[in-house]
Amino acid sequence: MLLLIFGVGVLAGIAGDRFAQRQSSDLMAGEPEAGSEAAAGADTASEEASSSRDRWIIHRVDLSPDQRMVVDSVLGFYRAQVRGLTDDYNDAYWSAVESTRDELREILREEQRLKYDSLLVENDRRRGRGGND
Repeated sequence: MLLLIFGVGVLAGIAGDRFAQRQSSDLMAGEPEAGSEAAAGADTASEEASSSRDRWIIHRVDLSPDQRMVVDSVLGFYRAQVRGLTDDYNDAYWSAVESTRDELREILREEQRLKYDSLLVENDRRRGRGGND
């Protein structure tokens, strides 16, 4: 039972860290929030025609072409960092999930383990994670 509680705590901690990282990176870079006007879509025809990169708050300060080029480079670097963090998070998350599942399997009798594995396969398939049981 302690191992189960520990496993749930690990998963909750990882999820909390990911949420906090996303919130802080969005605020630091000036990315629009999901409910904001820029994220929801533009109200005017000229805003509708703008590219997705114009949704960053930094692009609303009348940048010169040289500034815009540097800003876009910085944002490109930021996106690559976030992509790397996401990959690292996914690896750590699935490692924690698999470790927890393995520990739970050790507790079960053989027939329970078979049923548990079958339920996991079904659950993962339903959630689009076919290869992660």
